[in-house]
Amino acid sequence: MVVYSPTNVAPVEEVEKFYEDLRTSVRDVPAHNFLAILGDFNARLGPEDAPFTYHDSTNRNGEHLAALLTERELLAANTLFRKRMGKRWTFQDRATGMTRQLDYILVRRKWRTSILNAESYSTFDSVGSDHRVVSTRVRLSLRVPKPSPRIHHDWEAFSRSPDLQARYTVEVRNRFQLLATEDGPSTAYERFVAANVEATRECMPTTERIRVSPRSRHPEVVQARVKVEEARRSFDCERTTERRGVLNEAKQLLFSTYDKIKGEELMEKVRRVEAAHCEQQYGESWRVINEMSGRKRSKEGQVAGCSPEERVTSWFTLPGSPRHTPDSGWSQESDYCSPHKSRN
Repeated sequence: MVVYSPTNVAPVEEVEKFYEDLRTSVRDVPAHNFLAILGDFNARLGPEDAPFTYHDSTNRNGEHLAALLTERELLAANTLFRKRMGKRWTFQDRATGMTRQLDYILVRRKWRTSILNAESYSTFDSVGSDHRVVSTRVRLSLRVPKPSPRIHHDWEAFSRSPDLQARYTVEVRNRFQLLATEDGPSTAYERFVAANVEATRECMPTTERIRVSPRSRHPEVVQARVKVEEARRSFDCERTTERRGVLNEAKQLLFSTYDKIKGEELMEKVRRVEAAHCEQQYGESWRVINEMSGRKRSKEGQVAGCSPEERVTSWFTLPGSPRHTPDSGWSQESDYCSPHKSRN
């Protein structure tokens, strides 16, 4: 995912709209998928918001970025490693020559161990840009692809609606008669099952996916963020130790508010399990686990195969990829240079 944020002097409404859209995009990516967000965020992060930063304080855009990192459990990869200052900055002002760290690569916290390195490289001579290239080295472990999510039909609504039941009966009868032949009982049964499947797809209502309101819109989070912004403006007017302490307290309040809301959501899920019938608690527990972990989400971005060797083979047989086998190297079918070809 590639993004560009409004500058730090842009109207507040534009910045909030940008981060609201970014939150929505991040939320739509399955939780178990590897996600990398590359962008010019026009944001400065200070040491109170990231481990190893170029700046000693966080600006307005940085506050929004820090809130996004906390809410969606993301990390700025190029602030995770102890680099010398010359490897941290990503932008140089052509007018003043001042250097800043404005570009970041964001990854999910659960993939922290897959990030091996991240740093900036100068590219002024080659492309004439005032930004540097920020790169990261990643090592992923491919997993077995999970099946597509099932469609859940609303049988309760079906049982309460005589009209749906009558329509379903008519659909099954019409489709079964349409497929009628002189075959034996086994074939008739298969036709009856096929008629039911088609009628279910046509008539049966499905349960809608529950959209959870993002934590960033929770009233307590909004109130805590307002306090952070007020403390930030006060500190910008007069940079004293006392006002810095107030700003840090406001940030800690914001972070603790996020943790509190997460705890409340978890307790609500626990109550769901407790309220279920004794014979259904096991299934409800697994539904809660799947909701929290994203295990039952769709399999976008996963490579087909039931073993590491099969997934490697599938990767190199994707459209547009060079053909490769572990023992023979690059094959003759590839458009790339083969190491087995003789050199003239």
